Amino acid sequence: MSKKNDTSSKDSSLEYEPRVVSRREFLTRGGATLGLAAAASGAAWWLYDPKGNAGLAQPKPKRLKNFFAAVDYPADAPRISVVRGKQESIAHMVAAALDPLGGMERFVKSGDNVLVKPNVGFQRAPNLGATTNPEVLRHVIRKCRDAGASKIVVADNPIESPAACFARSLIQSVSQEEGAQIMIPSKAHFEPIAIRLNPDGSRYQPDPARNEALGTWTIFWAPLAEADKVIGIAPVKDHNLCSASITMKNWYGL
Repeated sequence: MSKKNDTSSKDSSLEYEPRVVSRREFLTRGGATLGLAAAASGAAWWLYDPKGNAGLAQPKPKRLKNFFAAVDYPADAPRISVVRGKQESIAHMVAAALDPLGGMERFVKSGDNVLVKPNVGFQRAPNLGATTNPEVLRHVIRKCRDAGASKIVVADNPIESPAACFARSLIQSVSQEEGAQIMIPSKAHFEPIAIRLNPDGSRYQPDPARNEALGTWTIFWAPLAEADKVIGIAPVKDHNLCSASITMKNWYGL
């Protein structure tokens, strides 16, 4: 009997005793909750930006230099020269192509920063012809040095893995052997460039009525930023749409 009483006493100590909330306390707590909810709603309304990033002031787009500004083309001077030869005569061919144009000195001046843009689009060996011949690149770099270039950057934005493309095509090793700087593209190297500007220098809005679509275009800007002269070295390749791809298509890598 005594044991039963002890158990009963212990169980009764665990029973929950509800707390009575007064009307005043209920109203006070309810009002505080409503006040916090109203404050949160007000803050959300005040901070809400219906335009998002579109409402931010857009940075002024960069503009390409006129890389032809210091290059004159008198009417009696050729603008195109063509040479033919074999692999072992590349040094001679590069020189022979430049001589009728006035040599590399006509384009590259002492102290110039020169960007050389080969085709490094694919992870292929040079003998496949998918990329710029590295020996052509070598002798163009040397001609730039002879003309007085203070810095030469070799850059491209390959279709396949950039590091693998530069290595497999031998563009990287030849550039390093000749003292040129390699620039492998990364996201930070790209910037929006103005295709055209208004006369006052402000951002131009394309006019669809004039068949205009582009105001700016994002390009591989970093190697162009400090360049005084730009040289493209494109391989001539057969192409299923345009018969041959030569110089213009090579610029796509920028």
